[in-house]
Amino acid sequence: MKVSRYDLAAIASFVLTVAAGLYGLSQDVALTEHECLVAETAREMTESGDWIVPRFAGAPRVRKTPLGYWSVAAAALITGGVDERTARLPSLLAGWGTLLCVWSMARLTLTPRQAAVAAFAGACAVSMIHFSQNAMVDMQLTFWCALCYLLFVVWMRRRGLLGTGDAVQAQVTSRSGRLTAYAMYVAFAIAMLAKAPMAGIVVGVPLAVFVGWQLVSRRWAWREWWALRPVAGVLIFIAMVAPWFVLVARRVEGFWEVVESENLERFSGELRGDGAARWFDRPWEYLLVLAVLALPWTASLPAALAAPFQRRHAERRGPLFCYWLWLVVSLLILTVAGVKRDHYLLPAMPAALLLLAVALDDFFLAERPRPWAVRGATTAVCASIGIIGGAAAYVSRARPDWRPIVLIGGAAAVLGVLAASVCYARQRRALSLACVGATALGLIIGLRPVVGTRFDARPDAVTLRELVKRSAPDGQAVQWLGRPDARLVFYGRLGFARLDDPVTFLRTHDEDAEDVAERALWTAQRMAETLRRPKPVWVLVEADDVERLRRFVRDVPFREVGRMSPRAGTTVDGVALVTNVAAEPAPQSSDGERPQTSNAPAG
Repeated sequence: MKVSRYDLAAIASFVLTVAAGLYGLSQDVALTEHECLVAETAREMTESGDWIVPRFAGAPRVRKTPLGYWSVAAAALITGGVDERTARLPSLLAGWGTLLCVWSMARLTLTPRQAAVAAFAGACAVSMIHFSQNAMVDMQLTFWCALCYLLFVVWMRRRGLLGTGDAVQAQVTSRSGRLTAYAMYVAFAIAMLAKAPMAGIVVGVPLAVFVGWQLVSRRWAWREWWALRPVAGVLIFIAMVAPWFVLVARRVEGFWEVVESENLERFSGELRGDGAARWFDRPWEYLLVLAVLALPWTASLPAALAAPFQRRHAERRGPLFCYWLWLVVSLLILTVAGVKRDHYLLPAMPAALLLLAVALDDFFLAERPRPWAVRGATTAVCASIGIIGGAAAYVSRARPDWRPIVLIGGAAAVLGVLAASVCYARQRRALSLACVGATALGLIIGLRPVVGTRFDARPDAVTLRELVKRSAPDGQAVQWLGRPDARLVFYGRLGFARLDDPVTFLRTHDEDAEDVAERALWTAQRMAETLRRPKPVWVLVEADDVERLRRFVRDVPFREVGRMSPRAGTTVDGVALVTNVAAEPAPQSSDGERPQTSNAPAG
């Protein structure tokens, strides 16, 4: 196979991605709350040797499927322990693999030049850079979903179903692609073990719609459906996914109720969470998320979404329509869902990169740019400068401590946009594309370790951690209601004893309006029951639960020892440490009276 200059450009993009990933991994950036959940669960998995039932702070954590914990625990066996770098290493490898899948799909279904553009666009995209350096499982899920689609494209190529254009070079072979179809089902099963049921939303439903459309429109014969080996696929899926669920159900009481709540109630919005809403609430939210994750290529998204339906791309309409369904169907399902979180859309971003490759190629690299491209360039420059200025003003106002960094970054972004504009005007459009990508990559990599606040640098977090360590003498564990802040557990190496089981926790977090008062009352009564015990107890709870206790149960003697407030700009709840142990007697005042104590916050 001859290596073209476009393949060399793609290789250069991979080298850039690897270098940026290794540099980002070497930075001292503390884990976030959700990253600490993964890291601590993996650490307890390696320490206990139990790889079936994941545990966090000693309690079963079976709300999520285990692949994320397994991968970090396996990396810890190589590195010798779980730290920030070990926790993020599987995501970094998954990010590299995802970019390779994107380039491979583009190489099979698009032109070599568009494949090189896809690789470069992915190397500089916010979604790929950020989540490749995040310990959450979403980048691993993205890799396995992208691999499913790559294997599906390979299967279509072997069946001669891609198209007839020179760019596609359809090949009809005698091989039926059985092994490729089986490999696709294996990748799909692994994706479900990474994060169920997201693989079904991102892979299963869009591919079912695509295959159904091809059959109904008679573009495919019905024998192609049977060539996909659907029966064997179902058996492979069950054989790989079902054992973990069965084994956990035998060891954790109420596991199936947890599965139902985590999936059905989360989708409907009945499960309380920082992204909880109702069906069809905030229908615009994922459009904004898509715009952010696609940066710095957001201005080309309309052209990318229109690409499958344009006449000049007719010879590649089949695979482009598959990528379009991958993105749009995922977007629609997530929009309907009750719980909305930014990272849910990440597994659909490879499809966005593939569609963007076509639009960016038309915009930057076409021999004769169309009139809309010139007008679009002018609009994009003005819009980019306006967005950068507005974002800098908003962040500076919300986080005054970031103001110098934001101003420097905003100035660098404006200079990058202006440099790209000058190159475009002088007909050096490839250099203009490179300026846009390099500016984004430099800003993301450069600003990430600066704006990431270390957990140990927060005075309230350090104070609460020390209070927890000094509390509960004689080896008695601090008890917790709900779930303690994962950063306290991971960084503080603190031991806890859980007051409620996972099923009870989920029941008390049901978001039905008629159950809100019942949930609040149950929480207050559970805390009161614990604090009325004759022996000293220390309980770590959400800060809101302290207010519920004061509101519903007024005769409980307790005091709040310390509190860690939620971080500004996030939805992570604050936590508080309460106890039934009276404070040390305060010294008498000059008038001979001793100050009164109450159950108000101590600090």
